[in-house]
Amino acid sequence: MKTIKKKTEKSNFTKKIESVETEELEDYLMSKKVKDIGKLLVEKGDAVIYDITNKNCSDYMKDLIKQKGFTFRKVISLAGMNESYGRQVLSGKKGISKRDTIIRICIASNFSVVETNRALKLYNMPVLYVKNKRDAVIMIAINEGENYFKIYGYVGGMPEVVQKFIDTKNFEIVINTQKEILKAYDLDFSKHASGEKLEKIRMVWNSIPMQLAKDNKKFKYSEIKKNSRAKYYENAIQFLKDAGLVYNIYNINKFNIPLDSYKDVTCFKMYMLDVGLLSNMNHISSNIINTEKGILVEYKGSLAEQFVLSELLSYNFENVFYYTDETSRNQIDFIIEENGYIVPIEVKSGINLKSKSLNNILLKYNIKKAKRYSLADYKMNEIIEDIPIYLIQRNI
Repeated sequence: MKTIKKKTEKSNFTKKIESVETEELEDYLMSKKVKDIGKLLVEKGDAVIYDITNKNCSDYMKDLIKQKGFTFRKVISLAGMNESYGRQVLSGKKGISKRDTIIRICIASNFSVVETNRALKLYNMPVLYVKNKRDAVIMIAINEGENYFKIYGYVGGMPEVVQKFIDTKNFEIVINTQKEILKAYDLDFSKHASGEKLEKIRMVWNSIPMQLAKDNKKFKYSEIKKNSRAKYYENAIQFLKDAGLVYNIYNINKFNIPLDSYKDVTCFKMYMLDVGLLSNMNHISSNIINTEKGILVEYKGSLAEQFVLSELLSYNFENVFYYTDETSRNQIDFIIEENGYIVPIEVKSGINLKSKSLNNILLKYNIKKAKRYSLADYKMNEIIEDIPIYLIQRNI
């Protein structure tokens, strides 16, 4: 009688990996022949095919980084490296002992898995190996970085929520944890206020998703209650600000330094402290994460704006404003001061980079620098720096 061995349950990823021969996987992810690489890139929709037969590491990195629309300086900055050291690495003058250094540069340069493996091979480093757990995670991250960002737009950055997602990967648990946090906030409201004041706090708080879902995201008291006035809700708004739950971004209509001197305290947009909580209050289904456009396109791009603002504030840009001109036709999502310059920031929730307002403002005020965050690839022209929104931490 044959002994029946108990099988260990394996993940779907492991099953798929083990069902394919290693050589087949390597051929798929990194071909050794130019014609095979070309075929693979075409199959994967990559518009660029490189003749890499006779390239050394320096030529390969230089040509490909340029093709991606980056400069050495930008790539080194995105990789979080010392500029002098980074240039020596990219020029081939510096001997490299750490494989992760090259991987960091490749990720910062938006290289594909095939391109990253070619770079590693040219630097005489082991290529990413699909059956190595750590390498597999890196390969997935390279291919799915944008998807992980879409997930962040739903989960947010509240520590308890993030930990729940890491532990379970269960969006229902994420939703319930966010709801518990929101209930705790509401309970705190009742501990510190009562009667009419408590009602006002709740009305302002619950109106935020609706306020941000408008084309013009200016906070309007009439959206809370018909014929309402600012004076009636001033204390409630101050309570939420003092608690660190909301941020008022004030309007300016002049590009003069210091910006704080030109703000209009009667005209502002109100954002929350976390994009995940905003998604929850909007009752967004987790199914939207798997759609092509993802979660950030919802609600007039307010989730994308919430994310960018949270990142700006986390990097100590306390004085963040927005701009509208006298006609309200030209609007800029955010305005900051950076190194003595006024920097307009446009936030796009998709890949469409049309920015009539931004172009008008650049001409009117002779702006020297502007940033535009979107889901499009990195690009730099004379004034506007187009940055993938999921790379914002490396571009603040």
